[in-house]
Amino acid sequence: MMPESKESLRKILDDYFSRITYANDCFELHKFLIQSKKTYLNQMNLAPAFFQLTYSSLLQTVIIELFKLFDPKADTGLYKLVEICRLNTNLFPDKKEIGYVDCDTDKYFVDKVLPVDMNLELAECRKLLKGITEELECLRKWRNKFYAHLDSESRNNEDMLIKSYSLTYENIKQIFEVAKGICNRISVLLDGSANTCQSSNVFDVDNLFTKLTENKHETV
Repeated sequence: MMPESKESLRKILDDYFSRITYANDCFELHKFLIQSKKTYLNQMNLAPAFFQLTYSSLLQTVIIELFKLFDPKADTGLYKLVEICRLNTNLFPDKKEIGYVDCDTDKYFVDKVLPVDMNLELAECRKLLKGITEELECLRKWRNKFYAHLDSESRNNEDMLIKSYSLTYENIKQIFEVAKGICNRISVLLDGSANTCQSSNVFDVDNLFTKLTENKHETV
């Protein structure tokens, strides 16, 4: 659906930000649980099936949600967002302010005002997408082989997929950075706002590990 106003485009952007934040939170929590094995293995072994299912499901969510965001054919993908903006450049200001915040007063000062060429800005977005072509191809293979086609051999052997398709945590992080970069570039051009795409309480499972550790000490 094409936006009819600046406000409707903002709603579309906020939906993209919500999706990226959700997927990024799943990714960060997945990594945190994997790393927690080094410190809280005994606690996690109290419910091994639960934690195994949890971090595997989190990774599955990450792969599927990222694939949706970067699917060139999707009506709700980033390629479509760039195209929507191309067809609605009239919704964007034709100038942007470059400024700074004074450390003593916390006041914002405009240093200069520059013209905005939306065609050039959107070309930069396409360049970002093109720059991760190999990573997106690996993502597509992971999604097809690991999840979409119910390949049990691959599903139970993540190491094989990492070796075969070379999709590492760093690759996934890079894909997230492109997603956030494109949406924030468009968002700042639209009304000057940006989004970190990360929740503040994503690691609150650490409270559970701490409590389990305290209970263990109390029963000894």
